[in-house]
Amino acid sequence: MHVADAAEFFGDVLPAKVDRQAAVGLNLVVEFVLAGDGGGIWLLDMRDGSVTITARTDPSPDAAATVRASAADFTKIVNGELSGADAFISQQLAVEGGP
Repeated sequence: MHVADAAEFFGDVLPAKVDRQAAVGLNLVVEFVLAGDGGGIWLLDMRDGSVTITARTDPSPDAAATVRASAADFTKIVNGELSGADAFISQQLAVEGGP
């Protein structure tokens, strides 16, 4: 899999790969805030088997956790060009909050 940008990942790839059966019993909202060119805010909302991904213009008060990165770094992570662990250690990727 290779995506051109975060919008392609959240709009096309992630919705096709979500295992809704695995989301049964979950009640979790995760927000992705990606800065820079191609960035934006996406909300991944998983509630008892229902999974929605929404582009937003402002942060959500419902998010239990927020993932922050540059859009370029996030795209590299998704494409396997940058390890998530390496990005986290080098502070290119940050996770705030949690369930």
